[in-house]
Amino acid sequence: MKTNKYEKAKIKSLDESLETEALKEPVELTPESFAAFISAQRNALLVLQKIDLYLDECIATFEKNKRNDREEAEGAYCYKIGLLLSVARRFHPFSPYGLKFLKDAVTCRQEFEELVGPLITPITGNNIDLFATVLNEDLREDILSGRRNAIGALRTRRGTIYGVGILAWHMEPEFMEGKQLIIDWLFVNSRFRQRQVAHQLMGEFLFRVAATGGTHVTAEFSDQIPEKQTMAYIMNAWQFELAAGIDRDAVIKVGNVTGYTVIEKNKKGACSLSSLDNKKGNALVYSALRDFGYEGFLFRVSDDYIDREHSYYMKKGDSVISMIVMHKTPSGMLRTEYLGAMPGQEESIHTVLSAMLESAVLTGPDDMLVMVPVDAEETGEYLAEICPKQFGMYLVAGTLEKPAEYMNATYEEMEALFEEEE
Repeated sequence: MKTNKYEKAKIKSLDESLETEALKEPVELTPESFAAFISAQRNALLVLQKIDLYLDECIATFEKNKRNDREEAEGAYCYKIGLLLSVARRFHPFSPYGLKFLKDAVTCRQEFEELVGPLITPITGNNIDLFATVLNEDLREDILSGRRNAIGALRTRRGTIYGVGILAWHMEPEFMEGKQLIIDWLFVNSRFRQRQVAHQLMGEFLFRVAATGGTHVTAEFSDQIPEKQTMAYIMNAWQFELAAGIDRDAVIKVGNVTGYTVIEKNKKGACSLSSLDNKKGNALVYSALRDFGYEGFLFRVSDDYIDREHSYYMKKGDSVISMIVMHKTPSGMLRTEYLGAMPGQEESIHTVLSAMLESAVLTGPDDMLVMVPVDAEETGEYLAEICPKQFGMYLVAGTLEKPAEYMNATYEEMEALFEEEE
């Protein structure tokens, strides 16, 4: 059955009719609100039936003329994927019913890729140049070094395929057992916004999280970025619980460091990694971090990743008891990759931290930034003493966890409810 322009208009009209108060935002489901949700979902399923007819036409057209019709086929498939994802997110992406539609969206994407070509792809060294407009140099390096994982969205425009969006994430080592994933970056090229790209990346990511047993996802962004309202809308749409917070990382401007007396007092006993060659320095770092129980990405990075000039350790006898490992990013920021100590030796953290700050002040320009994690109150008080007014960057934090018990209806149970309503 061929879908003519009239039918396409009807599909669009049906889709727009879903943007009611019942589905415009994530549904605040309670046991009493199921009836309204069921009615809205029935409309969504009706649109899916219509779009399937449209897809049949697009597939037939593409198979006849594969050179000129990728863009139209891409648009049709993305349209269906977007609708499937809207069903998943408006219920709850980690609920059994939501996961069913997440899986359907992934299956639809795979069907497109078998027919036409990539739509969502892992970002690696082989294709990262395609995504130059949606990542910065620091993030590029993090992906290439293995510090971050990332997936990217591809779109066609006037016969050319572009990398138009990226979602990057990592797993915090201390949360490995609970499989808590942290979204670091979600960005779409401005020319391709309003096309469901961000939702498609989020849906793909959450499906992968669920498929590997993850049940907890967080994301943070500064309330100072221009895209903060868009980010808040996307996370809210995917049922993230939003809250205001303060960044636990202190970003220090070298020219603002004033507590030299404090630094001089605390730095004694720290040894620089620059006194060791690469092989010995790496062996020391890896053995120390294993002793500290740290199993992070530093075991997978290249030999020259660590900035030895600004990395320090402290020993007691033959054992390393504390360490700060630094890395200078392409933008010039000096970033802390690890700061910690053996249990019972936490007071020695100030020693390696002081030595690092002094080396940064002596060798870096006044506008160089140094990022330091503030996981303990004592560390925060210490940094506030030598680097006043370095704290207070407000964040919007989002957390996605398992849905409430009453939202755990299966697809079969929901279908039965649809039939009862009819």
